[in-house]
Amino acid sequence: MEPVKKKDNKWFIKAIVNVLFGIPIGIANIIPGVSGGTFGVMLGIYDKLISSISNIRKDFKNSIKFLIPVVIGMGIGIVGFNWILGDVLLKHFPMQTITLFMGLVVGSIPLVFRHSGIKKATPGSIIPGVVTLVFMVALPFIMQGDGGSYDGFTLGVGNGVMIFLCGIIASVTMILPGISGSMMLMVMGYYFVITGALGSLTSGVFSGNLNLNDILVLGIFVVGVLVGLLGGAKVIDICLKRFRIPTYSAIIGLVVGSLYQIYLESGFTLDLNGLFAVLTFIAGALIALFFGSKWLEAKMEKFKKD
Repeated sequence: MEPVKKKDNKWFIKAIVNVLFGIPIGIANIIPGVSGGTFGVMLGIYDKLISSISNIRKDFKNSIKFLIPVVIGMGIGIVGFNWILGDVLLKHFPMQTITLFMGLVVGSIPLVFRHSGIKKATPGSIIPGVVTLVFMVALPFIMQGDGGSYDGFTLGVGNGVMIFLCGIIASVTMILPGISGSMMLMVMGYYFVITGALGSLTSGVFSGNLNLNDILVLGIFVVGVLVGLLGGAKVIDICLKRFRIPTYSAIIGLVVGSLYQIYLESGFTLDLNGLFAVLTFIAGALIALFFGSKWLEAKMEKFKKD
């Protein structure tokens, strides 16, 4: 009976770890310019996350076993930090908060490169990365939007279809490292509509005064997200399995290019605030370097095998 008990304990510990992994991915997905996919790569679960979503029908039990804790963590990150980030950190310390995430992205680059399997410079390992890097740098100039507003927003057929499409596009970009799903919502003019509905629904749950408009807006958006995740993850999974090096080259370009978008969002200035922003940037980079270190990776691999 002891081995069974030990196995059950291991599954529980792994589930808790995956919940903890899901939290920063969820937080990243609600910050414009920051990519949840990048944090998936940084935490070493990106390939498994994509594979689990892509093969959920073929390997339902194992996929759900992995996905549920991660999704719970993402939910905690999104709901729990929506107010903290929006009304506290991003409102009062926007530069320091965004540079912290910028540092996390920078510190994750060595891990992404190590996982890529790229050993030498070839056209397949360089060209995709250059293309996606240029695309990411050009994106803020090509597409611009103010994020919309939830004040006085009433759901109709037209904007309901748009919210569904926003869910599809945002979810596909959420799982692509480097591309921010929140940034795409901002560009499409629905970022504050979705976050506003989420904030309103959260307040309604605690006060016992639920608003049907909040529920419908978020419900349509979630359906769009699920459709986008299933389709987008399948394509990415095929690319990772058949064209790993070019795909990871493109991912590295997206990750590096995303730094420019995040920098634009930070509003960095050369003053005392800027000094603290530099310190949070360094802290973020050191945290990411630790979590992406070979030592911790070896420990995690040993933990997965036990």
